[in-house]
Amino acid sequence: ANSRARKISTVLGQLDHDWDDKTSMCIRQERTQIANFWFKYKHPKYEMLSVRLNPFVSFASLIIIIAFIVWCISDPDHAQKVFQGLKSNITYLFTWLYIGSQDVRAIFVLWLYCSKYASVKLGKDSDKPEFSDAEWFSMLFACGIGIGLFFFSVSEPLRHYTLSHTL
Repeated sequence: ANSRARKISTVLGQLDHDWDDKTSMCIRQERTQIANFWFKYKHPKYEMLSVRLNPFVSFASLIIIIAFIVWCISDPDHAQKVFQGLKSNITYLFTWLYIGSQDVRAIFVLWLYCSKYASVKLGKDSDKPEFSDAEWFSMLFACGIGIGLFFFSVSEPLRHYTLSHTL
């Protein structure tokens, strides 16, 4: 198994890994490579202030976001027309995809519930469930209410604002 895992590792190009022969496990070695450069700063006192980022991805994203904001602020009428057109086209062309994907998801969940996979236990066979079915339902219900509050706390005022300007 160890030689097979080494071959797979070589095929996948994981050149920054070494093997521990005692445990037959892969150990990641910290190596600096030009293609995989990450900026790391570890705060000496507070772990949550530590930073690890890829400068190319971070700064490219920052430039795109700033350019988008500058365009929207500098030409709001054109931006509104573009966004309105995009919204209309996406709604007209892809409503069927959204409805169909939700139907497929619901059918998949029902199939999963009625199949042999419904009795698969997450965890060890000897483990007892940490929460009862009623507790799980109440947690999922609370999550659904929380999502609704977060979504509508932003979307409803914006909708009222946009409707008041179009009348």
